[in-house]
Amino acid sequence: YFWRKGKGKNGKRPPNNWLSTFEGGAWEYDKGLDEYYLHVFAKKQPDLNMDNPKVREEVKSIMRFWLDMGVDGFREDVITFISKKEGLPNGFPLPIATGVEHYNKGPHIHEYLKEFRHDVLNHYDCFVVGESPMTGADDALSFTEGQDKELDMMISFDHMQADCFMTDTISTPFNLQKDEVGIYTLAEKLYGRA
Repeated sequence: YFWRKGKGKNGKRPPNNWLSTFEGGAWEYDKGLDEYYLHVFAKKQPDLNMDNPKVREEVKSIMRFWLDMGVDGFREDVITFISKKEGLPNGFPLPIATGVEHYNKGPHIHEYLKEFRHDVLNHYDCFVVGESPMTGADDALSFTEGQDKELDMMISFDHMQADCFMTDTISTPFNLQKDEVGIYTLAEKLYGRA
């Protein structure tokens, strides 16, 4: 996980200004450790520190366990958020998900997904779909196309921008054109390629 000391007088301020995608701060203080842990979603979903090779090895071990048990594949939730920018710098202020520019399709995302593909997934007859907010059709191709693809398919949320900003907690008036563009652009660009 990502553990950090707090900032400010007595370390009572979070390590940076990141906000959760669900609402509120992305850091939760643990009194017993006197440190904060990072959760870009719910407090009960702390982010794994994929920069740690031991964490990636454990994830691969879990994948192998389930594949050996006979599962046909995985839906990898918000998979494009697993790589964080070194140092976890402050983010551009947004109503939610402040800091997202430092972890959406982060610096090592392709490296980590290729590692999972080469070390585990290529050794099984399985299917992997990545759920990926803030990922357009061109981005999706970078994950799903070619001999060295990282994922078999991607779920994008571009169509959700038709009636919200980033997440359904910030509603906007429905826009049919945004809905159509979000759905059809992805389908047209990925058809027969991913």
